[in-house]
Amino acid sequence: MRADRLVAILLLLQRHGARTARQLAEQLEVSQRTILRDIASLSMSGVPVYAERGASGGFRLVEGFRLDLTGLRSPEIRSLFLRGGPLVLADLGWERDAQTAWDKLTCAIPDEQKSHATEVAKRFYIDETPWFYRGGPTPCLGLLQDAVSQDRRVTITYEKPDGTVSNRIISPYALVAKAGTWYLVAERDDKVRVYRVSRVKRIELSEERFDRLQDFQLEAFWATWTREFESTRPRYEVVLWIERAAFTDFALATPWLTVDGDIHVEAHAPEGYIAVRLTFETAEMACRHVIGFGHHVWVVDPLDLRAQVMERARKVVMRSDQFRDSPE
Repeated sequence: MRADRLVAILLLLQRHGARTARQLAEQLEVSQRTILRDIASLSMSGVPVYAERGASGGFRLVEGFRLDLTGLRSPEIRSLFLRGGPLVLADLGWERDAQTAWDKLTCAIPDEQKSHATEVAKRFYIDETPWFYRGGPTPCLGLLQDAVSQDRRVTITYEKPDGTVSNRIISPYALVAKAGTWYLVAERDDKVRVYRVSRVKRIELSEERFDRLQDFQLEAFWATWTREFESTRPRYEVVLWIERAAFTDFALATPWLTVDGDIHVEAHAPEGYIAVRLTFETAEMACRHVIGFGHHVWVVDPLDLRAQVMERARKVVMRSDQFRDSPE
């Protein structure tokens, strides 16, 4: 680990110029004292690193010094071939390997090409995090990584959406991140299935290895499965008018908007309101969600949902009147 850290310090100085001990410590997640010891070790080994005082100072490499560190380690190569953003890399614990890999690639680029790469980074950025994303705990993700990498069977305790809990012996093929949510692709009873990782409550790794299906293609399987899932899932579309002052709270309280449903802003709405089209699974789910915002939300369509919300509100008022005079 110390050798990797020394390499990382060299790459950071070579790429960014001056870096203070505090900046290096924060980026490498060690103490400033450790950084100072590492700098001393680099200097003693012949690396021309020196300290520059002043507001823009820090540790620097002598101008013109270049160290050929383009050889990529397996974890770094793995992080480059994972087509995912910072959120996915962080979940897997691969963000540092990815950064080191990119630093090495940057150092390998000819000087005349580095300006082009820098300009692209200044002008384009891809943020794959869903709006209002809060994230969810995935305590079993680390063990599932091990199982997927080593082709080891596992026993999982899995909770269905209806609360039913059961134990299953599965052969984990792959992990897929979709819009901030992790899914496990696994074979059970000679059929490849998909499990939501956040619903895995417990996992036990077996020493038994399994053989993957020779013709299994992850990308093709996932495309087919998601298409079938979307086509068979119940869809209950509604159009709502939401007060502008309450829209942010509504969106924050609806984290599944960009994961399990769609939100489309409609063009026509009364002044002071925002019209949105949402997709729920059932009318009951829509009613429970809408009624929680009281008079801030008005159901435009369908009319049966509007009637259901009004009836639910009427019962709430009746119940309040019933207990208004009850002794405390």
